[in-house]
Amino acid sequence: MDNKPQAKKAAQKPQARATNTQAGKADGGSTIIVRIRGMRTTPRRSEHTMLLMNLSRKYHCAILPNDAIGRGMIEHAKDFITWGKASAKTVDELFAKRGRTVDGKALTDDYLKASKSGFGSVKELSAAVLAGTTRLSRVKQVKPIFRLTPPRAGSGSIKAIFPEGALGARNEKEMDELIASMI
Repeated sequence: MDNKPQAKKAAQKPQARATNTQAGKADGGSTIIVRIRGMRTTPRRSEHTMLLMNLSRKYHCAILPNDAIGRGMIEHAKDFITWGKASAKTVDELFAKRGRTVDGKALTDDYLKASKSGFGSVKELSAAVLAGTTRLSRVKQVKPIFRLTPPRAGSGSIKAIFPEGALGARNEKEMDELIASMI
């Protein structure tokens, strides 16, 4: 019996696979995602992906870390959402005005201190989420979504890609304008 093929296999080094910790590592910062289109004719796969992102209804907003998993989810739901980075000022305002506790009450500094969440203020929590060091879903006392209103002065076509319509990727300035018009 010839042992050469087995020797070749042993000599070849196996390809290194990415572990879950490597694949889920954030590339820096977070991405704000807003669902623009409703549920009526959404394909099942896209709907499931948006539910995983906590975007169960139109004009719900979520903040996800900018990692491979988040980018893959955005790719699956790109025909129904808009996304991009936002400034710290806009995110602070989003947390202050639209942040809610699991009880449905407004998110305040006093509540975060009393709940032993590890954050002393709403501003500190929003900075950690924006930097990608923590996820809203890991802070048990805070709802991981923000319920926004429809944009003032409209958003254009909900079927066309930005800049003609409302869907697709936006830069920081344009995302700030959209969020400000929906808070």
